[in-house]
Amino acid sequence: MKVVRAGQAQFAPIGWEGIEKAVLWREGLACAFEQFRLPAGTTSPEHGHRHWEAMYILSGRIEMDGADYAAGDFLFTTPGETHAVRMIEDTVALFGFGQDAG
Repeated sequence: MKVVRAGQAQFAPIGWEGIEKAVLWREGLACAFEQFRLPAGTTSPEHGHRHWEAMYILSGRIEMDGADYAAGDFLFTTPGETHAVRMIEDTVALFGFGQDAG
């Protein structure tokens, strides 16, 4: 079992507009889990992913492809599907990502 307790997550900049992430799980399974801090006003331009991506918004509010989403909302993106995101409020979200096993 792997446990990351509240306050123990190690956040680091991802090199993109003040966005930070903490890797919670990325250890050989075909998925990864990361928590992101997404400051208000930051954007993620139109992009896609090779694998699936799931996002659960813990706090804050975002706009994705013209629709608003807030704390408690869950979004799932299939491989190859594209999206653009704008953070309306400071947002914290839990992401799950598909990845190659290994």
